[in-house]
Amino acid sequence: MEKQQRDLLLLREGDNVLVTCRHFVAGESVNIDGENVAIDKDTPAGYKVARISMSPGDAVIKCGMTIGECTHETSKGSQLHTHNVSSLYIASHMKGGAKHG
Repeated sequence: MEKQQRDLLLLREGDNVLVTCRHFVAGESVNIDGENVAIDKDTPAGYKVARISMSPGDAVIKCGMTIGECTHETSKGSQLHTHNVSSLYIASHMKGGAKHG
């Protein structure tokens, strides 16, 4: 039996991001919720792409939790990273932990 490779992974119903399971080349077409969408830029495996179109201020939801806020108009299928998402992680989640003063 041949295994079919998954292109995108929805971690939790209600998430508005999908995780890439492989490298995508800019312009490559992928099916997102029954719609063929072009990936906007080269996107490595493990990155996030938008499941829906988003506007500045919209919550970025992964694993059922808000992980950031969209900072630019973002189309369905667009890579989500530091160029268009402001992280809501707190310092204690980063290497070295929170600084105490």
